[in-house]
Amino acid sequence: MPTAASGTLLPSPSATARVVRNGLAFGGSKVATSLVLFAWQVALARLLGPRVYGIYAALGAGLALASVVPDFGLGLVVARDAAKRPEAASHLLAATLLIQPSLGAVAVVGVIGLGWGWTTAQGLGALIVLAALPLITDTLGNLCHAQLVAAERLVEPSAIALLHAAVLVAVGAPLVWSGLGLWGVYGAMLVASVVRAAFYWRRLAVAGLSPSWPVPPGLVRALLGQGWPLALLTLVGLGRINADKLVVTPMLGAAATGELQAAFVIVFGLGDVLSATLLTAVLPVMARTFQQGRREHFDYLVERVACAGLLVGAPLVFGGVLFARRVCAALFGAGFGETPRLLVVLLAALAATMVGSAFQQVLIVQGRQRTLLTARGTVLACHLLLLYVLVSRIGLVGTAVASLVTEAVALVVLTALARPPASSLGRLARSGLSIMAAAGIATLAARVVDPASGLVALAVMAVVTCVGFVVLRVMSAAEWRLLRATVGVLLGARAGG
Repeated sequence: MPTAASGTLLPSPSATARVVRNGLAFGGSKVATSLVLFAWQVALARLLGPRVYGIYAALGAGLALASVVPDFGLGLVVARDAAKRPEAASHLLAATLLIQPSLGAVAVVGVIGLGWGWTTAQGLGALIVLAALPLITDTLGNLCHAQLVAAERLVEPSAIALLHAAVLVAVGAPLVWSGLGLWGVYGAMLVASVVRAAFYWRRLAVAGLSPSWPVPPGLVRALLGQGWPLALLTLVGLGRINADKLVVTPMLGAAATGELQAAFVIVFGLGDVLSATLLTAVLPVMARTFQQGRREHFDYLVERVACAGLLVGAPLVFGGVLFARRVCAALFGAGFGETPRLLVVLLAALAATMVGSAFQQVLIVQGRQRTLLTARGTVLACHLLLLYVLVSRIGLVGTAVASLVTEAVALVVLTALARPPASSLGRLARSGLSIMAAAGIATLAARVVDPASGLVALAVMAVVTCVGFVVLRVMSAAEWRLLRATVGVLLGARAGG
């Protein structure tokens, strides 16, 4: 395989510009949306207090698991298949419209049946009914989202995501502030979900895409057959990130769950913005490259996505060591004393997750969902066992330690299953060492000025890290040339537009 420095594996500036343009649109919206939702979560933590916020976290964990039923893995399947065969998009839309809302109704009934007794015991009555209804309305928006992703039209979903967050906060803030508590939270969630679905269908109509009837024979069965491994995989993934809250609540109480949720909100938001955005932007390109049999280009793309996880993850871990305590104190206030320790360890777990996500997406693009499901299911089983043992022995911090060990093991397993070339792994390892060195030096520099000012230390760390990336040649000369050419294409397109 040629080296990256040769430039033979680099995509054209115009192709890269398309990915970057989508990534910037989607990423910019992600940042804005995540900031709005993050502020909302911080406000909820302060207004509700650790115990009620913990109940909210436990309910959210259960609803997240239930959301797998209406999705049924079809979001990824449609995004992948419609990107490969755009002419089939309208039939795929019709088929998912038959399948997913019906499964959403099943999920609502199941959640209400399972959660009624617990919410009643918490003094919340029939709150579970209101909390479950967005499972249907969210689904109506999600099936449109998959179509727009497949068409690489990420600007519209980006705008709708920001609108959804804005409506949620605009409706929810006065309701919670007036004393309605969780009733206000879930009422706002339902209103925002309905608005999101309406705008998604409007954008799909403007794009000229509508359901094509009748659905071709066998398409529904084929989609369900492809989707169920991904649905189980999603369930395993959501089980992995929500199991700790479901375990902690009965073992340590709702207040402990609230402290854990505070750390989780920060880590999840960072992962969603910094990792999920990139993976979504490159999914259509990866699918087409693999479909066309350009194996070397595909391997190079995977390598760079994994390297991006290291570029982001390492500075986050080092920064967390320095700033976690003061950040958590400023955001959440009293009652969240364990959150900083949890945050540092969970950031390390996030770094492993971001690297492993590149190799996980390889298996999805290759259609190896069942292999991925077996691997993730085995890792989840180990995580649940480790979670129970560590929480019972060392308390709340055991949840974070269990996550770190689990994600480290998952990274090794996913890398082995993806089977990247040895040369690609070698370059990735060298890049990783350079990134760690740059982040470590930056941390030492920030530590020197830390007593003077936290903001100055943060700025010093950011600048030294970036300089270190350049000096240690984390990016090759060919990649710098591609970056400059891509920026030129983007600026030219903007000027021409």
